[in-house]
Amino acid sequence: LDVAHVVINYLNEKTGKQFKAQSTATKKFINGRMKEGYTQEDFMKVVDLKVSEWIHHAEFNRFLRPSTLFNATNFENYVNELAAVQKPKKRMLALPVLDFNKGDEHV
Repeated sequence: LDVAHVVINYLNEKTGKQFKAQSTATKKFINGRMKEGYTQEDFMKVVDLKVSEWIHHAEFNRFLRPSTLFNATNFENYVNELAAVQKPKKRMLALPVLDFNKGDEHV
């Protein structure tokens, strides 16, 4: 499958909608962003972000569509929102192991 089909299938799966990947307008939006250097992963992350924000809001749910998500201006803004919501990963530090059977001996 091409990127448009993968992305639209993903959007449909997440939203319960039935957009057509072969639609001329949809292909234009997705191919345009691909030419700008965005990746399939970028599309998936934007879908995840906006679905998490809008899926349960009647006034915004209708904007979970290719023409809103993938147009040039909105898409760039949404990708930048991703950078803002991604928090730095915390490093896990190993906890010291306490062995009370050894006593107070210092080595």
